[in-house]
Amino acid sequence: MTVEALVVSAQTGALIAVGVLIAYPVVRNSTNVAYTLGMVLLSVGFFALAASYGVGLLVETQVPGQALSLVAALLGTAGVARFARPFVRIDGSARFDAGGGMGRTGGGERDETETDGTTGGFGDAKGE
Repeated sequence: MTVEALVVSAQTGALIAVGVLIAYPVVRNSTNVAYTLGMVLLSVGFFALAASYGVGLLVETQVPGQALSLVAALLGTAGVARFARPFVRIDGSARFDAGGGMGRTGGGERDETETDGTTGGFGDAKGE
């Protein structure tokens, strides 16, 4: 076994381990896991990437491994999109708020009425 094959085998094992570690909470306690579909898509993406590494070791042509890498990238993108979905607005209603993040107000003024009664953040940590 060459050094390259050994390194790729170790990387493949690490990808499988990460896929299992991501999938375990979803399988074990799916009712307590937020973004279940995103977690499943990321886990399957890691498994597909591990499979592409394994196919790259076993098959002389590059096409099957690259096809699996493409599938893994698409699954990973879909998983991340499921996580980001609640925070992304496509209609353009949100503008950058220099006073601390995203908000509907512009120019640095903070609109405290949009908190919906939530508390916390860095202001509470400083004792404000």
